[in-house]
Amino acid sequence: MSRRVWGWLGLCLALAAVRWGIPAQEAHSGPAGYRLPPMGEWQQVQIERTGWTPVTLQRAPSGWQVGGAPVDRHALTQLQEVLGTGLGIDQRSEARTPEALARFGLGEHSLRVTLTTAAGARTLTLGKVLDGQRTFMTASDTPEGTVLRAQANLRGLFERPPHTWPQRTLFEHGFAAVQRVARVEGERVAWALSRPAPDRPWVLTQPDGLQVGQAEANGVVNTLVSLEVDRFEAAPAPFTPAFRVEAQTFAGERFGLQVAPGPTGLRVQPLRGGPIAQLPRWVERFIDVPAADLQERRLLSVDPAEVRAVAARGDRPLQLHQAPDGRWVLTHPERIDPLDPARVQQYLHNVTDLRVGGFAPRLPADAFDAPHQVIDLRLADDRTAQVVLGARFGEGRYAKSSERDGGAFVVGAGALKGVLPTPDDLRPGAPGEVNPLSPRPAP
Repeated sequence: MSRRVWGWLGLCLALAAVRWGIPAQEAHSGPAGYRLPPMGEWQQVQIERTGWTPVTLQRAPSGWQVGGAPVDRHALTQLQEVLGTGLGIDQRSEARTPEALARFGLGEHSLRVTLTTAAGARTLTLGKVLDGQRTFMTASDTPEGTVLRAQANLRGLFERPPHTWPQRTLFEHGFAAVQRVARVEGERVAWALSRPAPDRPWVLTQPDGLQVGQAEANGVVNTLVSLEVDRFEAAPAPFTPAFRVEAQTFAGERFGLQVAPGPTGLRVQPLRGGPIAQLPRWVERFIDVPAADLQERRLLSVDPAEVRAVAARGDRPLQLHQAPDGRWVLTHPERIDPLDPARVQQYLHNVTDLRVGGFAPRLPADAFDAPHQVIDLRLADDRTAQVVLGARFGEGRYAKSSERDGGAFVVGAGALKGVLPTPDDLRPGAPGEVNPLSPRPAP
């Protein structure tokens, strides 16, 4: 071979060494004669990294487990896609000193993965990743100082924070599959929701006499089927459930949670067993739900597009109607013609969508003796719907409607502002002016 060819070959090797961050004298490309066993042969995987809690994945009859919980489905899919049929090695190098190993990203703080099969265990120490596709590593079943280049991004597969390995979604049932949900305290059913078909409304079968809110029921069921825990407890304290949330699908499958209070929130365990987990704070109001909170909160079931006139009397008297040409006109306490259509529509929406903010322990006999405001809505078919605001309860007021009467319903201060406008609130505003009747985000 000519000197020129040898020169070009040497230059290429040097450039490759610079490209991959490897000393030229240590790299030996070509078949390496080493393969990782396919994932179907694995029995256990141990993952260790300095500063992280060790993680052990264990094959069980029901599938791969970590700390008693199923392994995250996404993580498991990635492992199976890359390592399901084994893994090839496309380069073998030598690095016999710590300095040489460091050039491959290998050292005492490197990620270590121990794979156990029926034939025994081997520990892989993972180093640099090249182009997100190949990983330098050492293997305990190869001669000391041997560095292999695996044909996959092994760091991307195994270098996950410990808390992300367990499957945090507890159930695999969809919303449409659920037929019944109940809260059970000891042997007593506190409440039970049921529906005859996925497209039919929910009914409270226990207790009797309560009208269930479909939005409230949907919120409970949606939260349960999509529930993701905040974290699993590594060393759980004693677990004494206060109640259970039990669900059943149309196919007859049962699932649910045992729930116990904890120092920082709710602690749960699936009814089928498994590790104890803590829930995020925001989901607690959909899991720890008293029967009263499942009640329908809308006072009216009226479409605002059906309203043709409003007559309000009380603290804020108001009379307005829709003219034949579609414009809205205020006739009392003063005449404003025309009104701002966007502001009128917001007012009508606020009244027809007025919701109960809470439930008082009881309804005083004189709650509506001197109404604060009575709002009558004349509808397109000449029917009339009515909302009555009564005595104060805290910062809100007792409320009832032509559809819902007799309950200890309380409307909060924020909702009251939207149904008690002044004439100026309905008057056309300046360009860019904020609609005073629009809902405002909580501070």
